[in-house]
Amino acid sequence: MKSVAVVGFYPATRALANAEPPEVEVWGMNVNHQFLKRWDRWFQLHPQSWHGGKYGRDDAHLAFLRTCGVPLYMNDPMSDIPTATPFPYAAIAEDLGRDYLTSTGAHAIALAIHERYDEIKVFGINVATDIEYVEQRPCIEWLLGIAQGRGIKVTLPAYTMLLSGRRYPLGDRSEVDFIQEHLRQTRADFMASWSKVYQLLGAYKALVQAGQNPHGVKVQFVREMMRLQKDRGKFEAEKFTLRRLGGTDLASAELPDVEIPAEMLEVDGIAETMPNVLDMPMAAGVRVR
Repeated sequence: MKSVAVVGFYPATRALANAEPPEVEVWGMNVNHQFLKRWDRWFQLHPQSWHGGKYGRDDAHLAFLRTCGVPLYMNDPMSDIPTATPFPYAAIAEDLGRDYLTSTGAHAIALAIHERYDEIKVFGINVATDIEYVEQRPCIEWLLGIAQGRGIKVTLPAYTMLLSGRRYPLGDRSEVDFIQEHLRQTRADFMASWSKVYQLLGAYKALVQAGQNPHGVKVQFVREMMRLQKDRGKFEAEKFTLRRLGGTDLASAELPDVEIPAEMLEVDGIAETMPNVLDMPMAAGVRVR
């Protein structure tokens, strides 16, 4: 049986790919090398200039791209990436009947369909935030439907928003009310962290102006930013679940963005203990200046 695990970055299910047996291929993407133990193909489809250069990442990611040793699908490869491979857009569009790929995960699933895999497993792809829900989830679910229609087995983790939803007609109101209450509390938690972040920014500026060492404040700031992003992810997932259940966000207000100076992310020793801080500039709602 020719089987492949397509792996995204969603924390709740991405590590499941590491438990797959050796006969199952693992296809990673972007910075998944931070947690994957092995891989057979890789996808880095962003332009070099994305998010300021280096494909939106750092020198460690560039080093990985140069040394990954497997077919690496790229649209804008640097000349010193030896395994860079063009993605077969034309062949896949002809095979699937339309040119419709709205995410890196969709590219990987489409390629597995095109190459006639017998099973496609999807880990680390939840597509529950707004932009993912609107642009990416429909494409991925369309592809999974094509896969099943062609007799390809589709395997999903127990917890996923993919191919899920309430059977029509809609169920009882109590579940909607429960999610609405959770959404209200998550919004309140986010706003409390958001206020703390700006308090820490003020304390940082005051210490710098006074000529004092702001290291302790910067460490607190990074920890609070990570908590803030966790709350934002929870908020988006709950809002999506509410919408899926047929409810409406009663507050309707979006969460505010956070604008931070770049030097606040330069904290000696913090990247080793909290590696996700390296992705903070790419996180939703964060602008680095």
